[in-house]
Amino acid sequence: MRTDILLAFMAPIARAFWLSRPLQRRHSSLGHGKNVHPEAMQPQLTGSATSADDLAIGSELPDFEVIEHARIKKLDAETEERAKNFWSSCGIKSKSRLSSLAKFGRRAPSRYFDVAFLQQRLEKIAEATQLGSIEEAADLVSRAPSLLGNRPETLAKKIALLESYFDDIDIIRMVWKQPTLLARDVENTIVRNIMSLEEIFGDTTARLVEWQPHIMFIQHEVLKEHVEKLIELFIGTGAFGKANDNSRAEAIFILSRAPSLLVYRFDTVQSALEAWANLLPGTTLCKVWSKFPTILQADVDNTILPKINILQEILLNPNDDIFVSPVTALVEKNPSFLAYSREKYTRLQYQYTFSHIDAPEIRRTLMLDTSLGEWLERTGVQESDYAAWLRGRLQRSEISIKNDDLSSLEKANGAALAQIGLTEARESFDADQG
Repeated sequence: MRTDILLAFMAPIARAFWLSRPLQRRHSSLGHGKNVHPEAMQPQLTGSATSADDLAIGSELPDFEVIEHARIKKLDAETEERAKNFWSSCGIKSKSRLSSLAKFGRRAPSRYFDVAFLQQRLEKIAEATQLGSIEEAADLVSRAPSLLGNRPETLAKKIALLESYFDDIDIIRMVWKQPTLLARDVENTIVRNIMSLEEIFGDTTARLVEWQPHIMFIQHEVLKEHVEKLIELFIGTGAFGKANDNSRAEAIFILSRAPSLLVYRFDTVQSALEAWANLLPGTTLCKVWSKFPTILQADVDNTILPKINILQEILLNPNDDIFVSPVTALVEKNPSFLAYSREKYTRLQYQYTFSHIDAPEIRRTLMLDTSLGEWLERTGVQESDYAAWLRGRLQRSEISIKNDDLSSLEKANGAALAQIGLTEARESFDADQG
């Protein structure tokens, strides 16, 4: 047989055998031996259209498997970019959310980067979750990407099961607030937690879960033990008098109105209660907590304490011989005063610095003036004067800000409420005037 005919016959067979070999073995046979010069292992690049990634390491000719891998990788990147653009068109602009969606897509089948599939899946999710639009469904999924992997029929069943337990609350609103609820085993996990909470909180369980759905993520046995320990902790403060059924009922009432406490660490709640006990000596804490339970969710050191210090500075007169502090009376009567923004307390500081201010004026500033503009108009304070005062406080405390407009200055001062004391502010002002 002629040699040229034999070579023509064997070439396709040899080529097929070559391509079927593992990539690493092909590379090792093309120049990774110990007697091969290092330069012989470098690819010979010809032309600008071919990159080093397109060629087999240690070969003068393109390795077709590597080229195919590079081509697929390029297509994957283009597909992922199209999916990203799709999510953006649905209103998802957050980089962290887009990253989470992309991360889920890379772990899952490639269809989660397919725009047509995503469009169809979001339409079905919107229908299953009773949301009004594909944009709302996209927002829901962007906060819990794993929902894309659930059949819409399964999501609908989970919602129906939750509605069967809570017919008096808005389940869709609760799911919207905490979409990862639908990623859990509703029947075997969440329902057990609901039943445990009902044993303690009774009819208020529905509202408690609606306000703090994250409670459903705590392990069943851990949740029940944690709640009982918190109840005992409140009773142990002595704020409710003797430990009896009434004190237990008061503790349960407060926890039901401040459900975030149920997901806090036990030592965090314990520290907060101890801080409250030292905050206003002589204050009947059960009155404060029962009237405004959510105040317990606030940061005592950075939020509550600076506000109380401001009220004391304004209202307390060292020459007065009084049995009950006016601050104590004010807080016991209306503890919601301590929940007003730190920006409003900054306005109180300004008023105190330049003029006399009493309890009625405190109420007006905190309660009536709903905006900075209303406060400026009511008090006659000039924007330029207020801005200069705010700017001076920040400069003396060496606090830098990006924006110098009045609203940003006020927010920066509010954020630094714990750093800038009233007395210091007034002394600084007097020094500047002198």
